Amino acid sequence: MLDKARRALTLSPHLNPVAQIVRSFASELYITKCRGGFLPYVGAATLLAVAGMVPSEYGPLFMVAGDINGPVGDSIGFIGNILDPEHIAESAVRSSFCYTVFWIPFVAIMGVCAVGEGIKGLQSQLSVAHGVSGGSSTLARALVNVICIPPFYLLSCLPGFLAKMFLYDAPISMNSIHPFLIYLIVNSFILCALFAMSSLVAIMLRPAIASTLLSILPHLGALLSYPSNYAMGNASPLWWTSPATWLMHSCSLNLSQPATLLALIYSLAVLAISFALIYVVCCHQEAHR
Repeated sequence: MLDKARRALTLSPHLNPVAQIVRSFASELYITKCRGGFLPYVGAATLLAVAGMVPSEYGPLFMVAGDINGPVGDSIGFIGNILDPEHIAESAVRSSFCYTVFWIPFVAIMGVCAVGEGIKGLQSQLSVAHGVSGGSSTLARALVNVICIPPFYLLSCLPGFLAKMFLYDAPISMNSIHPFLIYLIVNSFILCALFAMSSLVAIMLRPAIASTLLSILPHLGALLSYPSNYAMGNASPLWWTSPATWLMHSCSLNLSQPATLLALIYSLAVLAISFALIYVVCCHQEAHR
């Protein structure tokens, strides 16, 4: 089956970079499916979906700051099973995103694993032998993984949302689904941005252990330090460079409409810059081997 994908990589040397990326993406998608590359996402989504459906009288609570017993949106963090009687649907939405905190290290690690050894990896060398630039093949692998994040993140959150709506005896309508979908989209883009940042770190830094640590530690620092700084009112604007900070606000529905739009712009900017740099760095590494 992999021969089909390898034949697809036999490209004309006159193909432009965009065409190479498109062809490489199709090939990488096929190879990933054949090799079970989607299984980590399936496992993570399944485990967190089950965890989200488990009934609990209170919590769990992760990296929380603010009045968690106040109205939805008055606190930050990953907040489960705290009911605001005035905003029942929003409480269910907030609870469904509680386990997003575990997506942060998972996505960071997957970002490192997706690009592997960059152009030094066997798969990239095979692609180069078939006329594909190292930048195109590496970027294609990253893109294949990025498109996995939104659907599997949806699968991890939707069961919890439905379970909480049933637990809270709230009717499911467009009014309740709307905030869930809006924040689901925002969270998905932020996680994709985190993935892209981690892939860029992995390309620029070796070995894999060092790049994995450097991909996780800044976001772990934000998760541990930002809530206390936020509660004291002296949080530095630099915290907003980490996707983890945005997720602490979006998962608790603590974003105004302009801030929600800003979160999307931030995510798209990080994706574009990271992927552009991945392509440039890999092409540079290939030219100077």
